[in-house]
Amino acid sequence: MNDLTINLKSGDLFLNNFIFKIDTEKNYLNSIEHLDHSSRYKVLEVNGFKKYGGYDVCFAGVIFGPEFVYKAGELYSKYFMLGEGCCVTNGWDATEQDQKKDRVFLTNKISNFLDKKPDKKLKSRDVFIYEWGEIVVSITHRDYYVMLNFNYY
Repeated sequence: MNDLTINLKSGDLFLNNFIFKIDTEKNYLNSIEHLDHSSRYKVLEVNGFKKYGGYDVCFAGVIFGPEFVYKAGELYSKYFMLGEGCCVTNGWDATEQDQKKDRVFLTNKISNFLDKKPDKKLKSRDVFIYEWGEIVVSITHRDYYVMLNFNYY
């Protein structure tokens, strides 16, 4: 299992104690160079978009499946999908209630890890605000997934 950590003063992410830069495709590929699996070569390319992922990370004691999409070498989108909980267990049979349970579970785990409550609670997001950006727990409306993201100012 790969360990994802964060420096809360700077917002820097670390993967297995190595800096984890994801702002460009080149930085991302350099950041996963030390991993002991073939994630570097797990890429889906469609219409100039390149999507990377295919491995698990553990953040705050919770398992996530990260995905990063790049276009012309620049970060287009990113997220860390919750890799455990009701929605994963129930798969195609997951319900909106399962998603709500998973969101509460993840928000509580992140709150305990950060030792703070969310600064904002919105309909589909719980937001923890820092000087460098935000840590966000969110749900999607088209699928029953719960996401974690790190958004930088």
